[in-house]
Amino acid sequence: MTGPVMLSEQRSAEAASWGGPRPFPKPMVATDWREIKRHSLRGFFTLKLASGIVLRGCSLHEQRGKRWIGLPGAPQIDDNIRRRTDQAGKKLYVPVVEIPDREQRDRFQRLALAAVDRLHEGDR
Repeated sequence: MTGPVMLSEQRSAEAASWGGPRPFPKPMVATDWREIKRHSLRGFFTLKLASGIVLRGCSLHEQRGKRWIGLPGAPQIDDNIRRRTDQAGKKLYVPVVEIPDREQRDRFQRLALAAVDRLHEGDR
């Protein structure tokens, strides 16, 4: 037998051992849209991942023809339990969720933007 056939047969045997081929993963689902337009911000929403994890407080941004998803963040607090700001007075946040791998982060962005687009399909 050739290598690819053996590999295919091995995969088939593995699939049979856990009950068959995996179903196509569920897409991400965006819900709870709250429109807020400020600078690049367009609004906030909840994102349910295929794994069942729910990310509340995601944000949609758009600027100069580009769109991106902001993951939830928490306000930075100083030693006196006051919100930290930068020199211009802008509130600072610390990431709550990070995707350190560039390829996975790009994939997440594509899937999350598609979920937001599905959420807004009725608005068009």
